[in-house]
Amino acid sequence: MWMPSVTKRRLLWEFLLIPCVLAGIFWLFLGKFLSGEYSVATWVDNTHFLLPLFSHVSRAFAAGEFPYRINSIAGGVPLYNTPQFSLLYPFYFFRWDLYRTPVDALLHVHYVTLLHVAILWLNTYVMMRIFHLRVVSSVLGATFFAFSANTYEYLFWLNIIAPYSWLPLALGSVFLILENEFPKIGLVLGWVSIYLLVSASPAQPLIHFVYCAAVLAVSYAVVHRKHPSKWIPPLRNLTALAVGSVLLSSAILIPTIAFSRHEMVRWTQSGPIVGNQTIPFGGFLEGQLKPIELAKVLFPLNIPASTGDCYLGIIPLFLAVFAVFKFRRNWVIVSIFILAAYALLSSTGSHLGLAYVNYLLPLLNKIREPGRHLYVFGLSLCTLAAFGFEHLTESVAQRNWKHHAAVACCFLIVLGSSYWIRQRYETLISDSILLGSFALFMGALAATLLLRKFRGLAELVLVGIAVYPALYYPVPIANMNDGDYFSRENLHSHRILQQVAKIKDIGQYRVIISDDQFSPQYWSMNAAYYNVRTFQAFVNPLPAGQVQEMLSAPLLPRYAQLLGGKYYLACGNAVSPQGGYLFERDIEDCKLYSAPDARPYYFLSTAIDLSYRQVQQFLDKFQLADTNVNNLSVSSKDEPAVADWLGAATPSLQWQSLGEERSQNHFHIHLQTNRRSVLVLNEYFGGEWQVSLNGKKQRPLKVNLNQIGLLLPEGSNVVRFDYQPQLFTSLVFVQWITLALLAAGMIVACLKHFHENTWTA
Repeated sequence: MWMPSVTKRRLLWEFLLIPCVLAGIFWLFLGKFLSGEYSVATWVDNTHFLLPLFSHVSRAFAAGEFPYRINSIAGGVPLYNTPQFSLLYPFYFFRWDLYRTPVDALLHVHYVTLLHVAILWLNTYVMMRIFHLRVVSSVLGATFFAFSANTYEYLFWLNIIAPYSWLPLALGSVFLILENEFPKIGLVLGWVSIYLLVSASPAQPLIHFVYCAAVLAVSYAVVHRKHPSKWIPPLRNLTALAVGSVLLSSAILIPTIAFSRHEMVRWTQSGPIVGNQTIPFGGFLEGQLKPIELAKVLFPLNIPASTGDCYLGIIPLFLAVFAVFKFRRNWVIVSIFILAAYALLSSTGSHLGLAYVNYLLPLLNKIREPGRHLYVFGLSLCTLAAFGFEHLTESVAQRNWKHHAAVACCFLIVLGSSYWIRQRYETLISDSILLGSFALFMGALAATLLLRKFRGLAELVLVGIAVYPALYYPVPIANMNDGDYFSRENLHSHRILQQVAKIKDIGQYRVIISDDQFSPQYWSMNAAYYNVRTFQAFVNPLPAGQVQEMLSAPLLPRYAQLLGGKYYLACGNAVSPQGGYLFERDIEDCKLYSAPDARPYYFLSTAIDLSYRQVQQFLDKFQLADTNVNNLSVSSKDEPAVADWLGAATPSLQWQSLGEERSQNHFHIHLQTNRRSVLVLNEYFGGEWQVSLNGKKQRPLKVNLNQIGLLLPEGSNVVRFDYQPQLFTSLVFVQWITLALLAAGMIVACLKHFHENTWTA
């Protein structure tokens, strides 16, 4: 059905003007942070976690490789299945080569983060318009939310604010489908927004979306319980939305779920959690608010908030309570009230008992910090504030002022109680600004109700007064030079690593780093910028096997040498290495050592030294300083086949390389040997590695606990090692097929719609 021409003209004007309004509001709140002197990516989790990974991914794409993994840390960590971020999300701009150097990454992550604040504002505005709110009300509600304390709290995690920026649009699409007004538009918006949400990070924002959508669906069913026939079209379209979204996101969801259930270890303050293991209940309460601290909703109490912030202000809460008068006109308001109340009370953890409920709910029990639920509270309350603003500024001819007075009195009681609690705390905004703005808003509102002739202008004045206090909230964005990257210890690490990266054969080996002043984990992440391979990692989560085997390798020098640990860098007052390391030279205040018999990136072996059944049995061997790292160790189940292949000792092995080709995901080599042997690749063994010999696919052997072995015949052989996760690549193909089918379906629907309307005209 075609929209009336007047409506279409209004939509066109809105489409043209809203980006300008967004740009103006964004500049008002965050414009001063666009000069290049500031960065949100200045604290430890960015400097030593996200930025090195982004840099590696960016450089891999620039080199023409898909960054399935990062091979410089912990033996090689997969990236295609991490829940932290997806390589397929378009708005991380990985393919633009933005993050090549540490400073480039520091600056551009800042800009990409602020871009997602703008996306959050726009998507929240669109959601509110879908909820049938007017333009001015939607602008007000979106501004309250996008520039709230909780949004500022998430500025430090690009991979959290990015998926959350798409959640409002995804909820708007669910509403369109339930209302069955424009279900096809709802499906398209839903597929796009859910895919972008999942691809940004398939973690807690996805969990919140699932539960919020469920609340909307249940509320719709309850409202229309007397007309079950109305459920059929929404149910059909919601099913299509779910199936299409899962197929589009399958390349992200399925590998991540598989990794999370079986191989993943993540660290919490309660200790490591392996696979699908339940989080200890004590760890489920990190950062919970006391009930008395809920006064922070109105007053910006100076209480540490590391996982979410509930402050919104006096005026937003005042407006939100008047949304109750819209209950009968829009069923979604009840859903939003439920979400707001539940999310706010959930932030108190065990104090009000909801932690015990959330701990039992599937998926929701993966979100260990109660403060994470404050995103849902903020979005819900700001939406209610938009509804309340619209109610108060509409025609007042048929209002029951007794009910309005009662609601206002209830709010004043909450305000008074919160102000009494506020006296115990310092606040981030002065009371004169908060209370003065509220009094001015009430006066302007009264004038608006009396002088309806200038209603449009008066509403703009009210919006300005309402958002004015938010301009005084301190945005926690630091000057770039004050961040962790520019600390003395970190810059010292980069200088040393630049020298280490110049060692001629550094690409063939790994480096052990010991420093009693700057964490070796940070050193390892910095080393990723220079393609220097190390044993440590500052990454959460990690594959469980690599945590046990690779991170502990520096404690067993001979085992580290087997894994390629030729170089040992001792900085500060770190102890000198053991197990055959020889001093080479000083690099500033660090000492560089090397081990002559460390195993290179690949090598050949002709003898079995140990057959083992358990990991500890293998590691016990390397307690001895004189352990031979030249011979093989194999599992007991593979020992007969390998021994039979190698046979009795025949002429000593002689071999030469006739050609090599090595990149991020591939290692191809042409070898000439005089006898059977085992070719060992010094990469961490995993199912992603595909091995072929002279063009024929081979089953790789797991040797030396975690290295990749291949039974190599004598003579001339071409061997290919390719890191290619087949599940992921197959699911990417499924994604493209799904996208093509959905696009074709939309084109057919549009042509059919155009044809029908042409004949009708």
